[in-house]
Amino acid sequence: MPSSSSQQTLPVVHAKLSTQMGILFGFVAIFIVILISYSTVWWLYNKREERQEAQRKQDLIDRGFGPSGYSDEKKNIPAHGQGADI
Repeated sequence: MPSSSSQQTLPVVHAKLSTQMGILFGFVAIFIVILISYSTVWWLYNKREERQEAQRKQDLIDRGFGPSGYSDEKKNIPAHGQGADI
């Protein structure tokens, strides 16, 4: 078995500080870009959902549902307990 003194050791190479800082700020920059992209997509999606919800509410109001309540007379639908016997 050869002695440990005869084995060659590899030199330890330390990265330069500028390289380490470049990697650090590169990851931070990528994180910020992804965060802004995700936030923008989320905001656009919420705006789309708000428009759809406003349209749905308007459709319900047009059909007789809404803040003033459901109007039985308007749609000629018998109220509960009136009309056909169950």
